[in-house]
Amino acid sequence: MKSTLALVWSLGAVATSVCTWGCGDDDSPPPPPSDAGLRDAAPSEDAGGPSEDGGHDAAVSPVRCTLDPSGLVEVGRDGSGVAAAVASASTLEASALIFSDDLDGTMAVRLVTVANDDTVTRHTPEGIPAGATEPDVAAVGGAWWIVARETDGAVRLFRYDADVMAAGAPVALATGATSPRISAAGDGAFVAWREGANVRGRMISSTGTAGAVVELGTATGEFDLALHGEDAAVLLRAGTDESPTRVQGSRVGDGTPTSLLVGGSEESVGSVGLAGPTREAPDGVFPFYGAVAFDVRIGDAFRSIRLAVLDAAGTPAYGEWRVSGPGEYAWAASATDWGGGYLVAYRARAEDGGFSLIRVSLLDREACEVGRVDEQLTVASTTTEAGSETTVTSTGRGHFVVGWGETRSDLTEYRIAVGRCE
Repeated sequence: MKSTLALVWSLGAVATSVCTWGCGDDDSPPPPPSDAGLRDAAPSEDAGGPSEDGGHDAAVSPVRCTLDPSGLVEVGRDGSGVAAAVASASTLEASALIFSDDLDGTMAVRLVTVANDDTVTRHTPEGIPAGATEPDVAAVGGAWWIVARETDGAVRLFRYDADVMAAGAPVALATGATSPRISAAGDGAFVAWREGANVRGRMISSTGTAGAVVELGTATGEFDLALHGEDAAVLLRAGTDESPTRVQGSRVGDGTPTSLLVGGSEESVGSVGLAGPTREAPDGVFPFYGAVAFDVRIGDAFRSIRLAVLDAAGTPAYGEWRVSGPGEYAWAASATDWGGGYLVAYRARAEDGGFSLIRVSLLDREACEVGRVDEQLTVASTTTEAGSETTVTSTGRGHFVVGWGETRSDLTEYRIAVGRCE
């Protein structure tokens, strides 16, 4: 791994300067604390016993992951007061994280790419209007497809090549919409958004042609939208502290949504992180359809993170089990495929309070089948309790990137951490 992680600031794909560790910012975050105690825990060959939250306790095996010491980087700042949000996707060559910020003097959508050689580049994608917010990105055929909500509520699709150069005209998808989301699906993508309480979506072909609008149901209260690519898409919703619910959603293949019930717990709240099919599997073994990481409320306040691995039909293959550490208050889950298994990122802190840590749990295919966590590691310590949900993505070549937003009194800081797993 490179000893220095270069951060290249660019407009479009043109670099203007190079810097490291927050580009000279005096308020750079400290190095991540050690989690050697967790890494040295003895491996387990079974699913462990019941945990205090009703799921399985997941044992931890020896070290398999490393963090780039210079890979903890601040990549953006937003002083607008808008709630922090960051999303991500990966090709086989690079990971990308997306958010809107005003670091360059104008509120705009920024795309940060992290190549397999660990080069980090900040882009302002051409053609997305200033002031656009709520961006999301999908990796489609090695290129980057972005959706964003414009100031008048219009949602459009913007397509770029691997170098973040515009490829084709913008595609209008919806008006009066919020919370647009995009995922690779088939040879193109699926885009979903919210119009009031109604959630709707459209399939997009590889040439950028939008299909008919699909009704995906009604969302009451808060909801979390995640999408799943390949031959179908899944919309998932989570409950609130006032109204917990099982994790549920809709699977869209031929344009007709079918219901899904993923979480076995009636106490699911907050975030839902959905990972797509595994890209690697042993010979003769069908890759998992995906995996869902979600928050579970225990008692009046305590939360932990559970994972449900989905089979080819999109239903839980082995039930669900806890992937956050014992004694942690954990929330803000996200997940990505890694080899034949999954990486799950989340926020955690001690039950008695304090600032949060950004944590990652690693599970290979065998671990997924027996309900075991191969490794848990801390990728960063935060300086506030508040902030966005996590997002994690992997190129499929051992390289992974975790992103999140830290909310301070007068601004949001967008950060990433880069690591590798065997």
